[in-house]
Amino acid sequence: MCKLCSNPKRSLFHILCNYPFSLHNKRYEWRHDSVLRTIAQVVSARLKDQNSKPPKPDSTHEIKFVRAGCKVPAARRDDTGSGLLSCANDWQCLVDYTDQPIIFPPSITATDQRPDVVIWSETVKKVILIELTVPNEDNIVDAQFRKKDRYSGLLDACRSATWDAHLWTVEVGVRGFVAGSLRQCLKKLDVPNPTISRTLSAASKTALRCSYSIYLARNLPAWKPLELLMDEPQQRQHTSANVLGHPGQ
Repeated sequence: MCKLCSNPKRSLFHILCNYPFSLHNKRYEWRHDSVLRTIAQVVSARLKDQNSKPPKPDSTHEIKFVRAGCKVPAARRDDTGSGLLSCANDWQCLVDYTDQPIIFPPSITATDQRPDVVIWSETVKKVILIELTVPNEDNIVDAQFRKKDRYSGLLDACRSATWDAHLWTVEVGVRGFVAGSLRQCLKKLDVPNPTISRTLSAASKTALRCSYSIYLARNLPAWKPLELLMDEPQQRQHTSANVLGHPGQ
């Protein structure tokens, strides 16, 4: 039996995902924000890099004909980038933490919704929303569907205001499983593959460390506000990075 909420069947799922004390004491929000900070570090560094480059105009895909009997050349990725960010160099970013809530940019649309990460460019009128969920691994698909449905109205409002709007829902399980959505999101932002691999590993370890701390505190009614965790290799790599939306400690 759970000593704090009198649940007769205190399972690991109950402790890590469905624990009223952990929810009310913001233990789950602390874990969510720790994983979010890990991802925000990488996104911030990518935006800083893109803003230092000249924008690449959107180009249509050309049809390249090959003479009969000639070998078809292998497809290569353009080194200058062809993701969502390559068309501008005035990107701005807001990261929504529990202790530092954001206001959605009013120049785009008026709303009280707060996606975890908002990236936008005024010159090309493009906005990218990233929403993180740290669910039980069995509920990842449900979390994707729930978040997409939640922000469908906001996407419509942005598009009605003539903004090119994109939404990426990313999931990192409470026991460290990283869904493929995070890799896909970072690839769309033209994050290099080695950095993507390090980010996936760091997000996984951060979720695990936070969940382990929540597990150790399963019988403790008190919860002191803790500094957001981050995997050590990731911390050394981004010590000097300028983190947008960095929460107060």
